[in-house]
Amino acid sequence: MAVARGETIAGSAHTAWSQEPGEEWWRRAACAYEDPELFFPVGAASARTLQQEREAKAVCARCPVVSACRDWAMATEQTHGIWGGTGERERALALRDERRHQAR
Repeated sequence: MAVARGETIAGSAHTAWSQEPGEEWWRRAACAYEDPELFFPVGAASARTLQQEREAKAVCARCPVVSACRDWAMATEQTHGIWGGTGERERALALRDERRHQAR
């Protein structure tokens, strides 16, 4: 069963998206009707989790709102999952670099 990512994330009872007026970019996301679990690989890095990450990023690669998603994930400091074509480590490194740059 496919679940819209804007409705729930991995079976949680709350939304993960900003729902402020005008912030409905997520409705156009390529992932909107994909299984949310695809975007949240579980476990240590393995061939299986790396393949899952590649599959999730392939969805992001065809997404018309990938930039908005990535910007949202960075602005809200999402620490889990694939967002806007980026993985957890990629976002953590980008946030670290941004903070270092701001500290100068």
